[in-house]
Amino acid sequence: MAAATATATITSTDWTGNEVVVRGTVAFSAATDTYTTKGVPFSLVGVQSGSLPNEVRLFVTSAPTNLYYYNYALGTTQANGAIQIFTGAAAQTGLTEYTSAAALTNPYNDSISFVAYFPRV
Repeated sequence: MAAATATATITSTDWTGNEVVVRGTVAFSAATDTYTTKGVPFSLVGVQSGSLPNEVRLFVTSAPTNLYYYNYALGTTQANGAIQIFTGAAAQTGLTEYTSAAALTNPYNDSISFVAYFPRV
């Protein structure tokens, strides 16, 4: 099993006001690939802005398999951000990060989309 990666497929780009709004989908490399502590590498290179995103929202667009929470961890460049995966163990408890070295069996089955907001330069 290899360390998982995530690939962005951009479905639309909107130059609105002072921002570039990019929408797309996320695909994990394989269900058998493993999660790395602090997140799965997720590159946003190719967006029409050379800047880091102001905000990235990730959300599940299919019937979720296990109610995971997906968070974008900002990198130092567009190429080295990450998707962190969290799950709640029980009601009214804090979120717990997905287990390091665990296969992405269930998260792989989620259909994940994103909206990223970049400064317009």
